[in-house]
Amino acid sequence: MPENRSAALLSLPPTGTVPLAGRLFYDWGREKSYRGARGPNPAIVTMPTGERGKVALLHEQARRLGIDPADPGLLARLQNIT
Repeated sequence: MPENRSAALLSLPPTGTVPLAGRLFYDWGREKSYRGARGPNPAIVTMPTGERGKVALLHEQARRLGIDPADPGLLARLQNIT
């Protein structure tokens, strides 16, 4: 593995917050993102992290939408959001 690594992301992180997933994939705000992560057919793929907490599965969400997690356009959008 090379010693000199760039600071740029090479791929989408595997997990993230629900609002981040909503903003990244659907351009939704915080509240709409959480609403989109609930229900029988949620638009945002999540994994429970406790009694009420959830974490968004960004790689799985990208695959379901037919987006490559290493797509440079998606990574640039992620860097603009964070």
